[in-house]
Amino acid sequence: METDTSSPSATELHNLLTENLKVANENNHILHRMQYWGRVAFWAKVLIWVVVLALPFLLYTRFAPFLNILPGGIGGSTNASSTSLFGFPSPTEFQKTIHPGS
Repeated sequence: METDTSSPSATELHNLLTENLKVANENNHILHRMQYWGRVAFWAKVLIWVVVLALPFLLYTRFAPFLNILPGGIGGSTNASSTSLFGFPSPTEFQKTIHPGS
């Protein structure tokens, strides 16, 4: 049995190199698009988290004055003093409750 050791002709080699270049260019284009959409996805996530974290604070600061005038609303409790945190009594109010005569 004789094996074929002949090299490919110049035209076959040219066709193979042309096809290889075409595949490499297509691969490069796909990688650039993936990199672009990766950046877009990163900044979209950053924007979404900024909105998720900042929106409640901004809404509260905008609507807190309106909610404070409602009876029983946020900050509208009659039992909480203006200096209490989240409606919990301050240390002086707590001491007055424990020792009412002093």
